[in-house]
Amino acid sequence: VLSCEWDQPARVEEMYRLLYSWAKVTPAHAVQLLDHRFVDGKVRAVAVGHLEKLSDHDLQDLLGQLVYALRYEKHEDSALARYLLRRGLMSQHTVGKQLAWYLHAAFLADPIVGTQCHRLLKVYLRSLPDTERVHQGHGLYAIARLDSIYRGLAASDLLTVRSASTKGGAVDAEHVVGLLLGELNQNPWPSEFHCPVPVNCTQHSTGVVECDKLP
Repeated sequence: VLSCEWDQPARVEEMYRLLYSWAKVTPAHAVQLLDHRFVDGKVRAVAVGHLEKLSDHDLQDLLGQLVYALRYEKHEDSALARYLLRRGLMSQHTVGKQLAWYLHAAFLADPIVGTQCHRLLKVYLRSLPDTERVHQGHGLYAIARLDSIYRGLAASDLLTVRSASTKGGAVDAEHVVGLLLGELNQNPWPSEFHCPVPVNCTQHSTGVVECDKLP
């Protein structure tokens, strides 16, 4: 595929014929056909076709790479986007939840590049049954709030507050806990929400005081 002369229609047609005559491609090789070097829609669609028989367990191992590959699609309505949406809706409590987190994380990491992921996430959530949509929406809302609180504190240097009484300048844990509690208590939290990892974990509260790991 890399050797194809894309400005020569005859060569391109020959390459397309060869694509469909390939023996089964391993998932690892199929994922490689979805990186930035292969932007042709037919090539990418063939690559996605070789992922169809993946089990949910094996697909979960590749979800991060596949969501990342969405940035190389020319159009939002692509074979890869449809495949991810379909598999997520087929297995909402496993593949679906993990897919939602990856799409959300991609948007938070880079809102410009991640716009396509954000739109696909909205399509996925709208396609869920009402109860499941509420559960996943609560989780995404909670994580978005935590991310916003962290970014706000980091931007204002509050997470680097130093204790004047501690030699070596250790973080003043009590001060940081007080700041976090103030931020967390500003608005009500969902009564329960799903955590990103593991996807079957449900959180019922935020216990900053009991946490023994501070930034």
